[in-house]
Amino acid sequence: MNVKPLVTVIIPCFNSEIFIQDCIRSVLQQTYENIEIILIDDGSTDGTLLKLKEFETEIIILRKQNEGAASARNLGIQNSNGIYIAFLDSDDVWHPEKIEKQLRLMIEKNLDLVYCGGESFGHPGLSITYTPVFSGDCYKEFLEFPTRAIIILGCSSAMIRKSILEFSGNFDAKFIGAAEDWDFFRRFCKYGKVSYVNESLVKYRLHDGNVSTRGIKDFYIGNFKAIRKMINEDESIRATESIKIIVKFEVIILRFCLKKYGVDKIKSISNEISGHFGRK
Repeated sequence: MNVKPLVTVIIPCFNSEIFIQDCIRSVLQQTYENIEIILIDDGSTDGTLLKLKEFETEIIILRKQNEGAASARNLGIQNSNGIYIAFLDSDDVWHPEKIEKQLRLMIEKNLDLVYCGGESFGHPGLSITYTPVFSGDCYKEFLEFPTRAIIILGCSSAMIRKSILEFSGNFDAKFIGAAEDWDFFRRFCKYGKVSYVNESLVKYRLHDGNVSTRGIKDFYIGNFKAIRKMINEDESIRATESIKIIVKFEVIILRFCLKKYGVDKIKSISNEISGHFGRK
């Protein structure tokens, strides 16, 4: 690439003192050089800010009150100068060539979103490989596969063309935890052309604080909200189709609960969820 466009890397963090230095170093070690790093501290109460001191001359650090990762990413977007934006969660790390390989494909194919494969780490005895599948017009996949991670590994995997946000919008700060990235990428993919680098360029850290390790109640509430939002925003979804989408989602949840918890616990989980929505 003769012209090296600026890529803004946005890292939201909250109480990330254990992992944040590894995360930042993986960005500083990228083979692509024209990178702006914006880290948003979302009201940390641990030693995160002390861990950031050694990077003060190399990254932009913004501080805000704790409102969740979606709000933090939006602040990063508002302060970004790059033509392209790459997101990275504070507990994950990148392969050194991630930005370079994604940007090359982005420019060669005139793409709006490029993601990649990855693998888990941090959990002894458990190794998970994440392989990209979807490309092209991916919006329809969100309709077909409610709750499925169409953009695998979510934010840590994706690089986007910033200009598309004028049409798709930023992250919805009303989402706290589950499905905020699903909602964001669903809207982005309605306007952007998508492809992927079929290589493992992200290392996804497994630990007790992951959103993915939270209970089925949080998963259900977040994803149900995201699906209802999709149905309400997309006028092309007819009433019969919306029912099919919700039923498909409910079946996915039921199968998951049966496999993981068994019949006995499903009733209590159902009561918890019903209590949240105020229904019986």
